[in-house]
Amino acid sequence: MNRLTRDPSLANHVKERHCVAFPRPQRPHPRPSTIELWDSNAKAGIPSKGLMQMIDLTFRIYHTNGTFCDIYDPIADIAAACNYAADRSGSMDNVNGAY
Repeated sequence: MNRLTRDPSLANHVKERHCVAFPRPQRPHPRPSTIELWDSNAKAGIPSKGLMQMIDLTFRIYHTNGTFCDIYDPIADIAAACNYAADRSGSMDNVNGAY
């Protein structure tokens, strides 16, 4: 687990600075209720869901305290995706792309 999900005092930092994120460009009309049924995750029985197309386990691991524990909630989904990206890259400052 990363430092952002463990330290509630950092939750505002995630929400205020780093959660201006965008869904992947191949989804021209993103909806929070989107479930991908054709990608490799779906073929493995764990479809990607929500705006940021995360699987349930990744969402639960990177969920931010203080947001709904619901992958279909846009704020919770984006915050978890930001936490995931920061954890994988070392910092949101190292993430390539818009945020």
